[in-house]
Amino acid sequence: DCWYCPLKQEANRPPPLAGHRITKFDNKRAVLFGGKTVTGLTNDVWRDCWYCPLKQEANRPPPLAGHRITKFDNKRAVLFGGKTVTGLTNDVWILDLERRDWSGPYNKSMHDEPWPRPARFFTLTPLLSPDKLKNNPQLNQKLLMLWGKALYPPNTQDKDEECNRETWIMEVVGDEIKWTEIKVEEKPRAWHVAISYHPLFSSTECEIVVFGGNKHYKGQTGARLAVSDTCILKFGMNHNLLYK
Repeated sequence: DCWYCPLKQEANRPPPLAGHRITKFDNKRAVLFGGKTVTGLTNDVWRDCWYCPLKQEANRPPPLAGHRITKFDNKRAVLFGGKTVTGLTNDVWILDLERRDWSGPYNKSMHDEPWPRPARFFTLTPLLSPDKLKNNPQLNQKLLMLWGKALYPPNTQDKDEECNRETWIMEVVGDEIKWTEIKVEEKPRAWHVAISYHPLFSSTECEIVVFGGNKHYKGQTGARLAVSDTCILKFGMNHNLLYK
């Protein structure tokens, strides 16, 4: 069944959007950012269907669509990738809901961070559970950026593949972003979805469940191949990849 949720204030609501992203913070809060309107890209922030004014209007992400925004602790969300009016980006921004401002962009050299890409070609999933972060404030949240399609650097061996094997762990360390590339043997894909699962009684810190997607390789069939298989990536206490 489909349930319609009427809003009390019809005038103050997001405009029609495409390519936007929304992330849930708790049972009372959700944040929507960016997207494409009838007049072009936007960088507005909406919270709980109410417009959320920011303190730092000057320091904020540019208008974006096709990005990822993901909660990584109880008050902040991280934004990565997407398409601006000038092309794809790999900038990282952090939204602090309590301070109501943005910090960023956290971008470094191309040698130690992912290349630009749109959200439909990768997933961004937290590795630490919210409860563990709450009980251990000294810990830094880590997020897994899994596979996808990117703008390839010159002379890459993967330039003939539509999907690549790039898998990164992004760690938020204070006001800095640290990227670490890891190796995953599973066949890469795009257009997939992924969620994190944190077992209560297990030596496994986190399990990433990946479903579906597109395993299209230009050098093979030349046709898109949608899949319905499920892949589970298991991470240990130090967030090292154990097995799949």
